[in-house]
Amino acid sequence: MILLLIPVIVLLIGIIAAATDRRGTDRGTATIFISAIAIIIALLTVLAFQVDTRTEIVQFRAAKETIEINRFNGVSEFERVAAQMKAIEWNEWLAVKQYWNGWWVGLWIPDAVDKLKPIR
Repeated sequence: MILLLIPVIVLLIGIIAAATDRRGTDRGTATIFISAIAIIIALLTVLAFQVDTRTEIVQFRAAKETIEINRFNGVSEFERVAAQMKAIEWNEWLAVKQYWNGWWVGLWIPDAVDKLKPIR
């Protein structure tokens, strides 16, 4: 949220600077232009991260279901170890996403991540 708030504040400063500029400098206009570009980039990254994380959530659910189904079927020791390794990888991914969702970058991560439970 802070990463979106800072360019908005700079945009407001640029608007005020452009409105009160009596010397004919373009500092306010340049500030408005730069902050508008920063806002657009921030919004595009939010969208990209949201889409990417939602895709990973679908993959997590599919992996969790597959691991839980195969765990109770007669699989070999090698397949069970491979499933455990995959479960560890997905649980690491989930822990990282849930940790960062609680911080200031939470806007970039969908809240659906908090509803997911680790693979047991």
